[in-house]
Amino acid sequence: FVTLKTAYDKLDLAGVNPDQAENLFMWSNIHDRHARFRNTVIGTLVQDLSEGVDLERAVKSFETKVAPQNYKRPTSLITPRMVETAMDTIHGLGLEPALKRRFARISDVSVNNVLFVDNAVQGEMKGGVEGLLMNAATDTLYDVDDAEKISIDDFMTHVLPGSSSIGMMLRNSHQGNFMSLTAPIDERVQPLFKWPNNFAWSYDGNVTDSIRERVKRAGGNVDATLRVSLAWFNYDDLDIHVLEPNGNKISFQNPCGKLDVDMNVSPDTRDAVENVQWTGRVPDGAYHVSVHNYAKRETVDFGFTLEVEFNGIVSVFNYKNAVPDNRFINSLVLTVKDDALMGIDNIGGLLSGSSSVEKWGVKTEQFVRVDSIMFSPNHWDENATGNKHWFFIVKDCVNPDPTRGIYNEFLKPDLEKHRKVFEILGDKTKCESTDDQLSGVGFSSTKRESVIVLADKRPYEIQF
Repeated sequence: FVTLKTAYDKLDLAGVNPDQAENLFMWSNIHDRHARFRNTVIGTLVQDLSEGVDLERAVKSFETKVAPQNYKRPTSLITPRMVETAMDTIHGLGLEPALKRRFARISDVSVNNVLFVDNAVQGEMKGGVEGLLMNAATDTLYDVDDAEKISIDDFMTHVLPGSSSIGMMLRNSHQGNFMSLTAPIDERVQPLFKWPNNFAWSYDGNVTDSIRERVKRAGGNVDATLRVSLAWFNYDDLDIHVLEPNGNKISFQNPCGKLDVDMNVSPDTRDAVENVQWTGRVPDGAYHVSVHNYAKRETVDFGFTLEVEFNGIVSVFNYKNAVPDNRFINSLVLTVKDDALMGIDNIGGLLSGSSSVEKWGVKTEQFVRVDSIMFSPNHWDENATGNKHWFFIVKDCVNPDPTRGIYNEFLKPDLEKHRKVFEILGDKTKCESTDDQLSGVGFSSTKRESVIVLADKRPYEIQF
């Protein structure tokens, strides 16, 4: 792309109509994929940066486009001839057995490729592990407000080597980070991927039946910068009201394009939600949130829940009392400054905290035991191919769904010309779920995230 841009800038326009010369240049290079760089996802990031978009906002926009929950893999169209040509290559390289894949097990993994292992599972690993002892199962009651902030590299270098037990605070915001390690059914097959081992991984983009999912099913925007969602569990007609810093009041009477879900105007459901959302940059100031019972219809299952999400960080507040007919409950004040949520004032006496949900057999908003920690397979055995991921394999975490074992992004160069065929193969040869698998939570070197862990019961906030 830079080469093309340089040539374009050096066009000799002397004695030539500039528009004609530019058009000729464009049409002469129209089949060069580099000329269409702006149309790619990474091209949209560069375009945003070139237009002066704030770095954090530009990166967030890019990550949204490639997030697992938003990225739908296309169904490729392939011809019989394409299949024959691809199979000729596969047979020639002896790779057909490598296409049959399954979930990886702890016994598949060499001790040399694991950064930490719990002694309850270390005996099952290839090569064994000596000298790593595990304390009793991690407690769930810890004060983590004073957790020491530490980079992932410093944690791996200075903390992990001397640790005998690791617990991780599994947040609701980590639901998109769930991952599974995959392996070939026959471990003796030739490498299929760019790295010299046959292991791969797959992230899960789905989430459980949370308030967020209820809002999404109702047609609300759950991918906004700021989201305030109201949920309740009877036929009352509760309404959410938000007073913005500029004095504008958002309500069912004045939705302003931000209130996009309004339920139980008629008694339709006992599983109701409402949603107010802001996209792009959220103006600085205080946002006053209140809940109004417009029509009280029941005396059971009363109360409500407010869920606040800002840039992927979720906070939950519960009101346990009945809301009288035609009464307002002044609930929260959100303070926004410089594209950040500076604080949430709980002015209505709501019970704060994040509600736990269950996913893959483990519960969020509590500490879970980490069986092992490892790099992604593309960084095993001193290899370094592509972006690095850190995988925290969680005890009793089991992916119940078939998962892809083959992604085009992983294929060795010899196979890239058959990408359309492998796209179909990846979808047709998913790994069937088993109880014995390596699943947990993964963090990428390309995304800014954090997680609180207990290393021998000492809290650290790891920054990725």
